Amino acid sequence: MTPSKLKSKSKFNSKSKAHVSSVAFQNKELLREFKRQLIHLALGLVFLGVLFVFSLDVLRGLTIALLVIGFGLSSLAYNRRAWILNDILKEVERSNEKVPGEGAFYFVMGIALTSWIFSVPVVIAGGIIALTFQDSISSLIGQRFGQTKIIFNKSLEGSTAGFLVCMIALLPLFPLPIA
Repeated sequence: MTPSKLKSKSKFNSKSKAHVSSVAFQNKELLREFKRQLIHLALGLVFLGVLFVFSLDVLRGLTIALLVIGFGLSSLAYNRRAWILNDILKEVERSNEKVPGEGAFYFVMGIALTSWIFSVPVVIAGGIIALTFQDSISSLIGQRFGQTKIIFNKSLEGSTAGFLVCMIALLPLFPLPIA
């Protein structure tokens, strides 16, 4: 091979390596987000189950207990005292979150506030469904297919998909104009 062919071949290899590492990084981030949103969906369904199988009071107590326990675990993880928890959080935390468990805190806090502000179980269930499905679907679709940024770095594609799935999920509880 001539030196010019070797040089052009090495450029191709470095470009393809950069592309492969870029795709691998995206896949790793998407996998992390998929795990995170799978947990998000599962917990939302657990909260719905608690509301309908047990009672509103049990749901309220559970959310308060989870917030207290989560605050303690987050403090341990923040101070690097819980290495197992840190390893678990590394698998699902977003890189921009400054406090361990920040996303989980906001999720449980949203359900806690909904359960304390409203007293009608079907309304609370609607809030849990909206929080669970809208957030998960819009995040997954937006990160994978989002091209059109709208506000706060959110994508039109993710927001639309989340809205549609949320509306479909709410149809068993509410008529179409309300859903």
